[in-house]
Amino acid sequence: TGGQRTAHRVDVTTGPSDGERTQVLTGLEEGQEIIVAGYEGLKEGQPVEPVPWDLKRSSEPPAPLPLQRP
Repeated sequence: TGGQRTAHRVDVTTGPSDGERTQVLTGLEEGQEIIVAGYEGLKEGQPVEPVPWDLKRSSEPPAPLPLQRP
């Protein structure tokens, strides 16, 4: 942390989904931050600033699914 964060598109392989949560099998590393809202119109390398999840505007994000290997 402390450095400037920038948006980068990353190709991922997805696995099982329950309609709210989708397992990401490849393309992300543990601990990486992802953009889940406000990504419309983002350009590659554009500076971004994380903000806390706003429980007033949205429900709490779902808990992660247990890891399932193919």
